[in-house]
Amino acid sequence: LEDAVEWAFLRYRLSPDWTVRAGRMGFDIYMLSEYRSLGFSYLWTRPPVEFYGPVAFDSFDGVDITYSTQVGDGTMRAKLYSGKTKNNFLVLGTLQEIKLQPIYGASLSWESDRWQLRLSVAPNRIDDNLQVFPGTEPLVEILQGLSPFWPDTQRYIERMVVDDPYVYYYAAGVSFNDKPWVIQSEIAYVDADLGMFPAMVNGYLSVGHQFGETTLFGMVSTVQEEGDREVLSPAPVYPFPGMEMLNAQLAMMQQGLQMLFDATHLNQTTYSTGLRWDVRYDLALKMQLDHSRVDAYASGLWDRSTTPAKDRALNTFSINLNYVF
Repeated sequence: LEDAVEWAFLRYRLSPDWTVRAGRMGFDIYMLSEYRSLGFSYLWTRPPVEFYGPVAFDSFDGVDITYSTQVGDGTMRAKLYSGKTKNNFLVLGTLQEIKLQPIYGASLSWESDRWQLRLSVAPNRIDDNLQVFPGTEPLVEILQGLSPFWPDTQRYIERMVVDDPYVYYYAAGVSFNDKPWVIQSEIAYVDADLGMFPAMVNGYLSVGHQFGETTLFGMVSTVQEEGDREVLSPAPVYPFPGMEMLNAQLAMMQQGLQMLFDATHLNQTTYSTGLRWDVRYDLALKMQLDHSRVDAYASGLWDRSTTPAKDRALNTFSINLNYVF
């Protein structure tokens, strides 16, 4: 039950301007934070994965407090929140639980009939007891044992050590909705000093035009890491009798380490086009074609058994039916 429940909270209005909530709530770092899983509420078949995919924590356990007031012809909301969260990730073929605690965040938004503007910041701390990136503990022990035979292993171990456990998230968004036009854009910067989770910039721009009950849209979304892919040095080869097993172990370790570092590498851009047909007031049919250009060794957002060594282009067609009740 603890893992299955996504949202469950109590809300109390202290005054017409102040509201406090406690329980399990969504991260307020996106424009879709309150309805990310409600497909009926946005144009596309799904939120752009380049923007919403890298930060895979949908909710947290804690409290938030919101202040609302009229500013001009719109409503301004300022929110502060704190709590903790966790999720499971596949690391070296096994599921590992990664915790963020404590987490803090703040958001400022302004919304009118046509416009929505928002800024958010969230400094999140990885679990205090963490010494190395989750799931890499056995690998670090093996590398420490091999360090006399492969001096570069110490540098690779440092990539997995958690020195600065904070991940800082900054985001800004704007949307304009005045029929027939629907325009929305978000951009974010993730600042992390973790070898297994590099800093990145991601964002998207979506433009839609409504024709009666049908809305045609186009979108471009991208995620780009800071810095270049790290290419590991070749494992040393010892030309002495009886060293064959050690040489094989070193070569296998070099290959496994390279695959591990490449697994979190993200560099891709997707161009999308599609349509939304509002069949009824509570029912929408959506179709979307995505053309994704993924850089070599940068397919961390895709489920694959091997990391492609060349740039790739992939086309994805999606169709779904969304309803509210």
